[in-house]
Amino acid sequence: MPSDEPKIVAPSPRPVAIREIQLIDRTKEMDVLREAADRAVRGEGGVVFLYGEAGIGKTRLARELGAYARSQGMQVLSGRCPALFRMDGVPPYVLWEEVIKDYLEACTPEQLFRVIGSYPIEVSKLVPELKRKLRTFPQSFPLSPEYSRDRLFEAVSQFITNISREAPLLVILDDLQWTDKSSLLLLHYLARGVYKESLLLIGAYRHTYVDKKHPLSPVLTELNRERLLQSVRLKRMHACLPADVRPAARSIAGINGRPLTRR
Repeated sequence: MPSDEPKIVAPSPRPVAIREIQLIDRTKEMDVLREAADRAVRGEGGVVFLYGEAGIGKTRLARELGAYARSQGMQVLSGRCPALFRMDGVPPYVLWEEVIKDYLEACTPEQLFRVIGSYPIEVSKLVPELKRKLRTFPQSFPLSPEYSRDRLFEAVSQFITNISREAPLLVILDDLQWTDKSSLLLLHYLARGVYKESLLLIGAYRHTYVDKKHPLSPVLTELNRERLLQSVRLKRMHACLPADVRPAARSIAGINGRPLTRR
């Protein structure tokens, strides 16, 4: 005889959301990045490099940090080597050209005037669009190639540092394995002064592409020797997940048991 009592139906297991998986697999790494951002907000800047194989999640993690940084009142600028240049040859300083263009898109002429620094002509050599926004420039005197590079390094360094003095600044530099030697040397130059500024430099690169002959290799050596660099290695996500979560993660990603990796 059927019972009048209602049946108790156990709820089916809730699918593991992609967002939850992301938080699980990169919690420690995100903690390191957030702490670095928090220090930068306090005026204790730094340099952190994310590295790992292709598709491991470096770009996504940097994007997550960018969102956190904005929530803490930080400005966020980014630069990377455009894909086109990888085939046709990478022009000098392309990484910083991208960063400066990113700033120009959002700043007002008044803001630009405040942060441009002592060498606006040098910065405009990288980004001619700057002239149209700033309009007024002091005279520039010719220099030898060696001194010209030094002045360019100082010009861009002043520019980026002055932006960070308007509000704490996060600069994300992606795909360092593709970029040019000049951009990397300028990165090293700027890194030497960030510890006393509200400025955090985040770099990301595929370590499998960087051998001893790569222009990034000596920069990494010097940054480490000078104790300026904090490195964070990203491992494959499926290796970081708890065993009971991995099958659900594979199912959601639709990869049928293959290693779960993302860019």
